[in-house]
Amino acid sequence: MTSPGAERPAGVDPSTEARIEALESELSAARRDLWSMRDTLIGTQAETATLKVENRELQVRVGQLSQALAEQNTLNRMIGRIRRDPRIRALGSRVRRGPIQRRR
Repeated sequence: MTSPGAERPAGVDPSTEARIEALESELSAARRDLWSMRDTLIGTQAETATLKVENRELQVRVGQLSQALAEQNTLNRMIGRIRRDPRIRALGSRVRRGPIQRRR
């Protein structure tokens, strides 16, 4: 196959010449499209890799937040038990009444 713009042998039918030029033009356009699609694919693959890393980072953060929430719930339960303890409740009542007055 000859390259675009190359001279054709004498005696080639003009319609064949036009068809060859049209096919060469289509081939050139197809090559440009192929390179464009290749570049798009490479860009998409890079973006996918970036998103995978970001997704993993988010998964780690969600795990950390879940653990912190579980710890907070544990502490809230412990504080609730302490507050319900009769000794603590009695101590709280004494503190609210103020200092103990000594009898004279």
